[in-house]
Parts: sequence; C-alpha cells; structure tokens
Amino acid sequence: METHPDVHKLRLHPGESVFGWLILLFSLFAFYQSYKIAGFSSLSSPGALPMAASAIMVVAACLIVISNFSRPHPETGGIKTFMTQVFPPTVAVFCGFILLFAILLESLGFILTAFLFLFASIWFLQKRGVIPALLL
Repeated sequence: METHPDVHKLRLHPGESVFGWLILLFSLFAFYQSYKIAGFSSLSSPGALPMAASAIMVVAACLIVISNFSRPHPETGGIKTFMTQVFPPTVAVFCGFILLFAILLESLGFILTAFLFLFASIWFLQKRGVIPALLL
C-alpha cells in the first residue's frame, strides 16, 4: 500500500493533537490495568492477552503522537474552531443530558430517568414545545 508523498504535510485538524495524547494516556492506563491482573508471570497468565493488546495500543498511540509533531498545525482556529467543528453546542447539551442521566439513575430508577432523558432529548431536538415532545 502506497502512501501519498505529502502525507506529512497535511495540516492537523482541530483537536487532533489533543486526541492523540488522550489516546496515549488511555492506552497507558489500559496497560497498567492489564499488568495488575496477573503481572507478567508467563505467556499463559490471565493478563497476557490484555497486556499484549494494550501494548499494541501504546505503540500505535506513540506513533500517532510522534507523527503529529511533524505535521503543521491548523492555520486558523484555536478553541473556537474546535468548539464549532468537534464539540458543537448540540453535542455539549447531550453530554449534559447523559451526565444528568447517570446522576439521577440511582435515585429515580431506570424507567423515570429514561423517560426524562428521552423527553428532554426530543424536546431539545424538535424545538417545538412540550406537548409535541410528550406526544412523540
């Protein structure tokens, strides 16, 4: 498989560098957790397969982070471009809905919490009013 000769000249997209670092941190955490299963006592230990998978994740994430250093940063943007392209207001609102769902789940129960989540989601997305959201 050939790669394009200008692959390292492609500009980074907003949030791409941060995402690479987050993937690396998650991979290191996964490797640590898989090591805690049984250590590296033998190839047939319970933690051998998770440790191998997470080691591959760490290597791949390191390659991504290193390759991001050689690519030019976006010309425009900053936090405003990131917020409009990667994390628009609708996504932020739904992250809030999911957080509220997780907080209210234990105290209200699944049925009521799921109803409130679905009602609020439909109401927010339809932007027509309470009655149409309840009827759907």
